Amino acid sequence: MQEFCSHRIRIEATNKQRTMFHRHAGCARYAYNWAIEIQQKVYVEIGEREGSVQLNKMFVRLEKSKHLWLNEVSKCCTQQAIRNFDVAMNRFFSLRKKGENKTGKLQGLPQKKKKFVRDSFYLEHDGTKPFQVNGTRVKLPKIGWVKCSEKLPEGIQIKNCVISRRSDEWFISFREEFTPTKHENQVRVGVDLGIKKLATCSNGVVFESPKKYKFLQKRLARAQRSLSRKYEVYKKTKVVSSNYRKQKVKISKLHATIANHRADGLHKATSYLAKNFGTIVIEDLNVSGMLKNKNLARHIANGSFYEFRRQLEYKARWYGAELVIADRFFASSKICSGCGEKKKDLKLSDRIWTCETCGKTLDRDTNAAINLENYPKFFKEKDASSFGVKACGAGSSADFSVQPREKILRGKGSKKQTLNPRE
Repeated sequence: MQEFCSHRIRIEATNKQRTMFHRHAGCARYAYNWAIEIQQKVYVEIGEREGSVQLNKMFVRLEKSKHLWLNEVSKCCTQQAIRNFDVAMNRFFSLRKKGENKTGKLQGLPQKKKKFVRDSFYLEHDGTKPFQVNGTRVKLPKIGWVKCSEKLPEGIQIKNCVISRRSDEWFISFREEFTPTKHENQVRVGVDLGIKKLATCSNGVVFESPKKYKFLQKRLARAQRSLSRKYEVYKKTKVVSSNYRKQKVKISKLHATIANHRADGLHKATSYLAKNFGTIVIEDLNVSGMLKNKNLARHIANGSFYEFRRQLEYKARWYGAELVIADRFFASSKICSGCGEKKKDLKLSDRIWTCETCGKTLDRDTNAAINLENYPKFFKEKDASSFGVKACGAGSSADFSVQPREKILRGKGSKKQTLNPRE
């Protein structure tokens, strides 16, 4: 089965190329906003919706003949912008049909794009051959040879790409087709996600949480206050000053630095897990519910737990690993990894796990990771909601004795007297 991997590489653009990039992004934005206005008029007058093919023909007939600057850029950027609008409209109507839009408002309806906000455009080859690639350079239509910050993959055939802007830097994105490899290592590992430590593995490997946001938080707040003062001047004069634009670039650079640091840690952790283990067990976290805790919401969002899971899902397919998602109600932190005793009164401040039954003492996150490694793969959660058993069965570290196992399964509502495993 063929898979696709995406590449996103920074472009070392000259001033002339930056000007061309801004022109292409502006034309793509103009075509997208034009499609929104035309679609509204057609839908009000006729009650029907035009497709992307009809909209593109109308755009060539009505706009390109009137505005000659639209012919100075590649036709692909305006065509793809109208296609993107059509996809957004289809998604909007499909949500309404499914009844997911229960508020009565037009949620999900495409909105007009703004200048200098998420600028991007699409380019593709002329139909005869892909883009020319030479080491770190690639030749783009209407733009010419552009230099990238790193060497492009050997033998790559770029048929289409997306040029996007982030902060004051431009990036080229394209995808490559490859065949996933089969994983030879069959080692199983459990991964516990947390706030103090991003990920704690059952084999003892720990990945630290990204701390760039904490270090740059004061500087970011100071820069945003400065931008707010410049915005007050803009509201009075209605003139966007150069200092206002420079300050926005400074803030976007800070945000880009924080995001890059966070993404770097996530990619290193997920790549390590997918390459070195045959089976990876993680917990199904209720991230939206966790974010309601006002004291920990900032740290939880900084951890990017959903992004961690998303990266593991596609990287596991790439390297032939198996990803197991433990049930959301599996109490990995409250169960002793040695004897299976469940500690119901465990607090979040208790960072060291001490079992009152067997006397085992270890780090709280490591204990949870070991329980996730022993998570019952072939058992239903209602039958084994509080203990872990390896798929190999007997002989594993979760091969509990009968007495503590019965004690766990009976729970609160049991009338039978549980046995003390020490007796």
